[in-house]
Amino acid sequence: MPIHLDYDEPVLGYHRLLAGLAADLAGAGASVLDVGCGPGQLLGHLAALRPDLTLLGIDGDDECLRRAAARCPRAELRRVDIATLTTLDPADRFEVIVSSHALEHLPHPVGAIERWAERLAPGGRMVIAVPNALQLPLLGRALVRRPWANDGHYYIWDRPTFENFCRLAGFRIVDRAVDYVPLVPVRLRRRLPGMAA
Repeated sequence: MPIHLDYDEPVLGYHRLLAGLAADLAGAGASVLDVGCGPGQLLGHLAALRPDLTLLGIDGDDECLRRAAARCPRAELRRVDIATLTTLDPADRFEVIVSSHALEHLPHPVGAIERWAERLAPGGRMVIAVPNALQLPLLGRALVRRPWANDGHYYIWDRPTFENFCRLAGFRIVDRAVDYVPLVPVRLRRRLPGMAA
């Protein structure tokens, strides 16, 4: 099944938003885990915001990890199955776990998010972003209902459905960030003069 991955994607608004949320939630010297760190946009921005944090990025794609290392040299990076986290040290705990646009690629997201939560330190928080189903390109792809059309997404959620999903997985929602729903898709915006993110 094809999975969309733009290795050269710049730091976008939602990366900055999530990094800011994680930075606000993390105490002094806290440890932060980025699940599905991709090429490191969020990690790099978080490192710039909070040099005191201990950062670990995990991903299953070697090229992502290589690019994340270049973007955020002070983060520790590991190749890990983000659905199971089985190769992480069982004692590893994190004050903040952040994940950007990774959960929708997993066939069993409830089990995955429960395993992630097991890695939270007492009082820890998770910050998770998923694509908004109300984006026209995603909505159109979802209507096709074929793996080749959905960029490796098993699921898409609108905001109320995702909040319900989180509650069913045993979480209490303590804050919400504004939806990031661009009217012009990111890949097209980069090609149009004056519309780069």
